[in-house]
Amino acid sequence: MTGPLAKVPAFSKATGSNGATAVPEPRGIAILSAYNPLYSLAGFLVGALVGLTGVGGGSLMTPLLVLLFGFHPATAVGTDLLYASVTKTAGTAVHGKRQTVDWKIVGGLAAVPHGVFRPADAPAAPCPRR
Repeated sequence: MTGPLAKVPAFSKATGSNGATAVPEPRGIAILSAYNPLYSLAGFLVGALVGLTGVGGGSLMTPLLVLLFGFHPATAVGTDLLYASVTKTAGTAVHGKRQTVDWKIVGGLAAVPHGVFRPADAPAAPCPRR
């Protein structure tokens, strides 16, 4: 097995104060013991606020991960970006399949960064006279 679970032993043994070995703990229980139910509660509350207000979830969840749960800021931002990219990709696929996307508008929006961040030596577009 590779990945973060590879370091979790199949059975973990704990010794008591008298030196006796406790009953072996299965791997699944060891993984669940690292789970913090406040993560789910925070996700539920952020989801409710997003649903009620329309505010982006990342603007709420990322500070919670850093301030409340003590995650490194780069980890919190990276986690949010990964989650957002997966959900937005799935949403795009669903809306594309339902034909509820105006791809001409999408193309126009995608061209905006090129117009804003164009090379300095590119000629400026002429301004229309009125």
